[in-house]
Parts: sequence; structure tokens; C-alpha cells
Amino acid sequence: MNHRGFSVIELLAVIAIVSVLAGITVANFTQLRMKFALSRSASLFAQTVRKAQNMASSAVRYTDQSGNLQTVAGYGIYVDLNTLSNKQYILYADSNDNQQYDLPDYIVETVDMAAEDPGIIIRDMSNGVNNVSINFGTSLVVTITPLGLGQNSLTVNFALENDQTVAKSILVNKAGLVQEQ
Repeated sequence: MNHRGFSVIELLAVIAIVSVLAGITVANFTQLRMKFALSRSASLFAQTVRKAQNMASSAVRYTDQSGNLQTVAGYGIYVDLNTLSNKQYILYADSNDNQQYDLPDYIVETVDMAAEDPGIIIRDMSNGVNNVSINFGTSLVVTITPLGLGQNSLTVNFALENDQTVAKSILVNKAGLVQEQ
């Protein structure tokens, strides 16, 4: 006898195999999504550093809240793990030419990683401090404050909040190189 079609056992076997594969995919989806968010947050930080660098080298004037153009000495990124939290950083315009962020400076943008990619944090920085200014002057001088004696670069480490061993790093050096690691 020649039958066309599938037996019930064959059909159940195929359904079981497809179910197992779907279960594996769904189980790994959350972890893959978080790794993608980590990469995206680290890349956004690198892009924001490059944006500050480009604005400084172009000598872009800052438009304040009143619409007035302000001449600034440069642009930079400020990270403060204590005051801002480990989920935010600031793109600022250096208004007083001290080559670091302080209160007279203009805040161009505050990047809040919790809004875009919840679960991603700035874990730490290579210089061992909790706050740092990466400043690009209009004269193309790069200043990283504070930076230890003999150091010429800073690494900012991003990680998953629930598994800080999964991390991405951004290196910025005094020559202006911004590198994702």
C-alpha cells in the first residue's frame, strides 16, 4: 500500500523539534538584545566624543537658551559616576577656557542611557576616578582631566547592569583618537 502524507508520529517529531528550536531562540533573545544595547551605548558615547571633537575643531559657536550666540573655548564630555549616576554623561561647551566641565559651562546635551538602553551602565574608568572631563579646545588641544602622571589616555568601560563581566570599552587619548574596544 502506497500512502501519501505524514504519519502522526512524524508530525509530532517535527513539532517537537521546532518547539525546542523556538525555545532556545526565545531564551537567548533577551541576552542578545542586552549585548546589542551595550554595543549601541558604547558606540553612542564614542560618537558623542567625536561630535564634541568636531564642534571644537569647527569653532562652532554655542547658541544659549535665549538664542544668543556664545563664543566658547571648546567642547567636551563630562562623566561623573557620583553626581550624574552611572547612566548619564554630558556634552558641554567650555565657556571659561579652563578645559574641564564646571558650572559656568553650557550643557549642550545630557545623554541618558537609561532612557534609550535600560540595563546599561558606565562601570568604571581606567584612571580610577569617578569623574572626568574630556575637553577638545578650538586650538585642537585635547585635555583629559584628571589624568595621572605619565598617562595619555582614558578608557571608559560600559557594562550590563545585571552582569558587569559583559563589557565594552571606549578609549580616548590626548591625541584625539577615539577607539571602540
